[in-house]
Amino acid sequence: MQRLKGRKAKFAIVVTVLVLIVVVLLFSGIDFNTARNPLTDAIESGESTLTAIDTNHQSMKDFTKDQQDEAKSLLKTAQVSQGQANKSLTYARRTSDEFVLSMAQNYALLLDSSEVMNQGVDHLLTVNDELQKALDDYWQGSYQAASDNASMCLQTLESLTGQFEQNNQTLEEINYRYLASGKKDQVKYAVAEFQDAMAIYLQYVQLLRTIKDGTAYLQEATKTNDLLDKLQHALANNKNQDAQQLLDELSKQLEQLKDPRFQSAASLASKIDPNLLNGPAQDAANDLKNQLKDAQNIQRFENYLSSVEKFNEASTYLANGEKDKAQQAADQGLAILAQGQDGSSGTGDIQRYSKALEFALNSLEMQIRGQPDQG
Repeated sequence: MQRLKGRKAKFAIVVTVLVLIVVVLLFSGIDFNTARNPLTDAIESGESTLTAIDTNHQSMKDFTKDQQDEAKSLLKTAQVSQGQANKSLTYARRTSDEFVLSMAQNYALLLDSSEVMNQGVDHLLTVNDELQKALDDYWQGSYQAASDNASMCLQTLESLTGQFEQNNQTLEEINYRYLASGKKDQVKYAVAEFQDAMAIYLQYVQLLRTIKDGTAYLQEATKTNDLLDKLQHALANNKNQDAQQLLDELSKQLEQLKDPRFQSAASLASKIDPNLLNGPAQDAANDLKNQLKDAQNIQRFENYLSSVEKFNEASTYLANGEKDKAQQAADQGLAILAQGQDGSSGTGDIQRYSKALEFALNSLEMQIRGQPDQG
């Protein structure tokens, strides 16, 4: 009886030890499924990676639409998919099969890019408050405050621009021969989604850089716009003398804006693509491209002013009964205006004012020839 009790005690101890070992192994994350198939793991990692990229892309799009809660939720969902993909990749690489290893390498490249997308959305969400302040300040004309807030955003965002560009180059290394059956088009689509998300992220950076570095130009642009408004008023009221004085002031102002310190900011603005943004950010992008005129747009503006000057001359000659001189001046005005129409639209204000001036010159020519005004 004593021996039986001793054996039972020893058996209980052994069972207890075995249970403890199993518990430790379970909590250590060791997989007991020794029959895992590396090919299956590679395929599963690809599925999870493609899901993560698609989710991150949608998260980025939601951010541009100011749908912050949706963007955050999708961000977390993408992180779960990335974790699953990473785990499957770990198992898939435990093989000597060249095809499986190459497939795993392809999906690893995509997974790295998905993680950069994830960081990109996270960075944008982190700086969103400062971003909105910068845009609000911009529209209020508080350009220095806008610049300060833009600078704060860039401290976070610029750290990832190089990583985006590096991963974009790395994705060119994908070997489409080593993919699961029928996945080639899906992988190409995932690469396109990464590139779209990268383009959006870099546009926010470009927008903020322009706001940050464009303060001085924006302040001068305000003066230019004020003069331009006064010019339009003088023209509408046939105040030719006032218009000529304003033309002289505007010419000096435009000459100043050709300075390299202003043109560097204009160069930044010219590279913004508003179509990649939405809402207030898109509006600000369009306005910056209009306000910060590069050398080519300044030339269009100068052509417009020269044409206005010829319009003034023609109007004065006509009022004095000198029709031949009026006709010549009007023709010159139209010719100068046409020089700026090189097939590109230019900035919004220049295009709009040029169209209006073209109509006015044609109308004036009709009067010179003794025909009824087009209006």
